[in-house]
Amino acid sequence: MFLAQQTPQAYIQLAEIQPSANYDLVDKIAAVDFKEAAMPANNARVSEYGTNPMEFHSHKFRNLNVAGVSYVQMETNLAVDQSKTYYLTLDHCSTIVNDQPLSKVTISVNGKIVLSGHNPMSGGGFVRQQVEITPYLQNGANTVRVSLDANSIARYWLKDLSIVSLPTKH
Repeated sequence: MFLAQQTPQAYIQLAEIQPSANYDLVDKIAAVDFKEAAMPANNARVSEYGTNPMEFHSHKFRNLNVAGVSYVQMETNLAVDQSKTYYLTLDHCSTIVNDQPLSKVTISVNGKIVLSGHNPMSGGGFVRQQVEITPYLQNGANTVRVSLDANSIARYWLKDLSIVSLPTKH
């Protein structure tokens, strides 16, 4: 389980929660595990184009490798609870050379752009990040898409994509 903390960039870096009364704060609503070739999904249907499964140093992931073409898409049905805040969690990595991001992605929910030109700035390793998507969700069918931007000149890697919720603080 993870606890989210807001940062000025609207990203939420996750920190491991030790077992406590807060242990069940995060509710995983829908998820796709790209570490397996069959891409097991929980409450989701996945489609992809211009990707391939990869393994490197025991990491298994999906590789988006065709700029402006490659994407991964997750479809899920949700009953949006107004008492919760929803986040998209990505366990991902981009190519960085001389501190310059070379693989940027656009993330959209239901056809609306949440982030454009995003780079996880992972320093060469996988990083888990979240972005709030509450305003983009609707009751019923929802589609999340991660697309490799046309101006990307290197590959982008994705291990996990999920929607989680937290109780909204009043």
